[in-house]
Amino acid sequence: MGKRDDDDWIKLRTSLEDHPKVVGMAALVGVDPLHVVGALAATWSTFKKHAVDNRLVGYTPQALNTKVKMPGFAEAMAAFDWLTVEPAESPGTLPALSLPRAENHNTAEARRRAVDKARKRAGREAGAERAAVNATPVASPAAAGESAAAAEGGAGANKSGVIQLAEATTAANRLRAIGMNVHAGMPAITRMVSAGVTPDQMALTAAEMAIRAAGAENNPNWPAIPIDLFARGASAAQMRITDKFYCMLRAALPKVNHLSATILGRMQDAAAAAAADAIAATASGEAVETGTGIMLSRGTRRQGTQPSRGIQAMNALDELRDRVSAGKRRED
Repeated sequence: MGKRDDDDWIKLRTSLEDHPKVVGMAALVGVDPLHVVGALAATWSTFKKHAVDNRLVGYTPQALNTKVKMPGFAEAMAAFDWLTVEPAESPGTLPALSLPRAENHNTAEARRRAVDKARKRAGREAGAERAAVNATPVASPAAAGESAAAAEGGAGANKSGVIQLAEATTAANRLRAIGMNVHAGMPAITRMVSAGVTPDQMALTAAEMAIRAAGAENNPNWPAIPIDLFARGASAAQMRITDKFYCMLRAALPKVNHLSATILGRMQDAAAAAAADAIAATASGEAVETGTGIMLSRGTRRQGTQPSRGIQAMNALDELRDRVSAGKRRED
């Protein structure tokens, strides 16, 4: 068998069928997501064969729609930032189509990165499985006593690798249920799990960020979005919204690194600002109380004064915690 030519290769993920952008394009065009996957494969193959500097000169959206036999496909692809349309700038020039970020997906270097990434992921998963299998379930009485003492005295210590992997897997499954493309081995998932962020908090924050990014918050042109149902992976029918709005929400979900930075940043801001409030309250002789593990000024939080930045952050965390509790009560 001869060496494969890089020109006959394109990157096509196995998870593409349920990617939020594919689902959204399918809703806009009015076809099954599998038809969109086929049209995308044909489009990317055409770019691979005929594009010069990532530009298909002479192609228009109508020409691409005709090629893939799907009216509205090129417009939907452009709407989700997978296609750039370049109209003819002046008489005598030709229109063109181009792919944003093509160098990340459709080159020989992209192929090498994809293969390396797949190999490393397989290695990590195999290593995690070996660690779980090789974990010793039985210990000597002396060792068991030492372990119990260590556990009692080290409640704030880092969790074991196996437990952390299990929690990261639960969190990743929860985020995938709402449409995010994540897996348990992602560093961002590990950071949130290590910080004590629960899967419910991750999913609710991601849903909140998607609602804002989609422009649905306080927008009269949007229906009311039940954030708790969205965060639990409910369907459009269960949320009582149309497929169009549902696809727009899923397409607006944040990347996992953005989600992690947002959650951990809120926690840090809340802790630092609330601690400063507590110090100020102590210096002024006001009573203080604990709330979510952080000292808060009773007067600032309970009276009608404008809450400080720390109190606002803590109120947001309390609201998130209440949403989680309400969701669990409904499940029970």
